[in-house]
Amino acid sequence: MSRPVRIGLDCDGVLYDQVAAFRWWIHHSTGRPLNELGPATAWHFYRDDWGYTVEEFLDILTAGVRAGAIFGQGAPLRGSAEALRRFHAAGHHLTVVTNRDLPGIDLDHTTHLTRRWLETWQLPIDDLVISADKTVASDVDLFLEDSIDNYDAIARHGGIVPILFNRPWNRDNGERRRVWTWRGFEQIVHAAGQAP
Repeated sequence: MSRPVRIGLDCDGVLYDQVAAFRWWIHHSTGRPLNELGPATAWHFYRDDWGYTVEEFLDILTAGVRAGAIFGQGAPLRGSAEALRRFHAAGHHLTVVTNRDLPGIDLDHTTHLTRRWLETWQLPIDDLVISADKTVASDVDLFLEDSIDNYDAIARHGGIVPILFNRPWNRDNGERRRVWTWRGFEQIVHAAGQAP
C-alpha cells in the first residue's frame, strides 16, 4: 500500500508557461511579430533570446500582470494538469510555491491572478505560497523546480528531495536529479510513496 507524498511544485516553467504568456503579451501590446520571439533558450530569455534590457522586461512584465494577461491567462504546460489530477486522486498533497512578488504590483493582485488561473484550469492544489524562497515549503517530501539556483537552495536546505524539470535554460553537467516529462516525475512520486 502506498503512502501519501507531499509534493512541492514551482509554477512558472513547471505548471505555467510564462514564456508563452510573455510572448503573447509583447505581441499584443507592442505589435512585435511573434516570429521575432522564438523559444526561450536561457534563464534570461528576454535578454539573450529577445533582446530586451532588464528595465524593458520589467516594464512589459508589470504592464502584462496589471492587465491580467501574464499569470492570469494561458494553458498549463503539457501533461501537468493530468498529472496533478492523478496525484490528487491518489491522495498526495500538492503545494505550489511561486515567486509572484513584483515591484510596483500589489501582492494581492498577483496572488488573485494565480489562484484564479489554478481554479480556471481546475488544478487540484492544496496550498499556494507566494515566495522567492522555495525552502519555505519545509513540509514537502519532493520539490519539482526549473531553476538551478532554487534546486541548489532546496538541496542545501536539506530534508526535501529536489527534482529539476528539464528545460533549455537549466542545462548542467548532469549532477542534478532531473525529469524530462510529467510521467517521469510521476514515477518518482510513485516510488516515494512505496518507500518504507
